[in-house]
This record gives sequence, C-alpha cells and structure tokens, in this order.
Amino acid sequence: METKKPKKQAATRSRISLGALAEVENALRDYEREVWEAARARDGIAESTVKTYTDGPKKFVAWLRYVFVPGPSRCGSTAPRPEISALKIARPAAKKSRISLAAFAEAEAAFEEFVREVLCKDG
Repeated sequence: METKKPKKQAATRSRISLGALAEVENALRDYEREVWEAARARDGIAESTVKTYTDGPKKFVAWLRYVFVPGPSRCGSTAPRPEISALKIARPAAKKSRISLAAFAEAEAAFEEFVREVLCKDG
C-alpha cells in the first residue's frame, strides 16, 4: 500500500532561501518515509519510536518556516547549560548528500542558530 505524500505548503517566510527550504522539506519527507518503511519491516519498532526519530527534524523545518518557537521543557532542564558561544557540530564529512551543497550550507547554518535558540530557552 502506497502512502500519499503530504501536500506541499507554499512557504511565504523562511529562515533559508525558498529553494533550499524545498530541498530540505523533500529530504525530510524521504527520511520520514524511510523510517516508517523500516518500522513496518521490523517487528517491535513502536510508533512512538518512529515519532522520536521524526519529531525533531519536523520541528526544525517548522522553525525554518517561522511556525515553531522552541520553549522551555515541561520537565525543566536536567542537563547543565553547554557553552554556546562557539557552537560547532562535529560530524564526519559526508560522502553523499541528499540535498545540494548550497542548500546544505544554508540549512547547517540555520540549524546551528536553531540549536542556540533551543539551548538559550530557560528550562
């Protein structure tokens, strides 16, 4: 059974270029589809686990569109505040990319801003 792709919403505002946003949204839809396919292929992966894998990226894309604002946790912060003045996310160099390098650069810079915003919220 094939699942329908959600209708694409026209962005009117975005923290990154509209072209880059379209690439990120397409990659997110592909990612979500792959996670659901993996869940169906393996017994024991609960819907809550799928949501754990997909909720964060969805919130980031909503933040890119100015329709999500990080807020304090209902439980309060349980971790010490990290130093965020020189935030850099360490990761190995990608051999392939699902979006163009230009879109990736925009999304990466926006993600670092998103992380700073999340970490600066009082918990």
